[in-house]
Amino acid sequence: MTVARRRVKLAVLAAVATTVMSGCAGMYPGAAAVAGSETITHDEVDDLARAVCSANIASAQLSGQPAPTLASRAARETALQILIETELSQQFGARRGVEASQRQVSQAIAGSENGIAMLPTEQRADFRTALRAYTEGQLMLIEVGRRALGPAASDEQAIAEGRRQRSMFVDTIDVEVDP
Repeated sequence: MTVARRRVKLAVLAAVATTVMSGCAGMYPGAAAVAGSETITHDEVDDLARAVCSANIASAQLSGQPAPTLASRAARETALQILIETELSQQFGARRGVEASQRQVSQAIAGSENGIAMLPTEQRADFRTALRAYTEGQLMLIEVGRRALGPAASDEQAIAEGRRQRSMFVDTIDVEVDP
């Protein structure tokens, strides 16, 4: 083997090792994502992805539409996006000292109970948990936005401002996603 070939092989090996190692940096076994100090597990993503697929099918059935097909990968990406957004909103809200109104959270869940009842029994708790956390995060964003814009701001204006401010917060923390 020539010296040039050996160098090429070593360079390729080093590049592969660097890629593999950098892709795993900071991630924990079983973690689909890490947002700040919180870990979102692959199991959480899979559970929510199954519930999202079932909810889409149930919604279609309820409206008399054909059941949509959502690829497994797309369902997992949707679930991961929801879980990351939820986690970031909750961390941001906590950092800003706001809490979601549990009355409003309960009302949102109660308003979704008919749809939740259409899910397979084993998926209802996961869906409720995700819906509760997501709703809390959204209400926290609204509260942050309303504090910045004033009490006359609509929910749409307030959440847009809350998201704008959250994006600045996200720039200050580490968010890693398992590829």
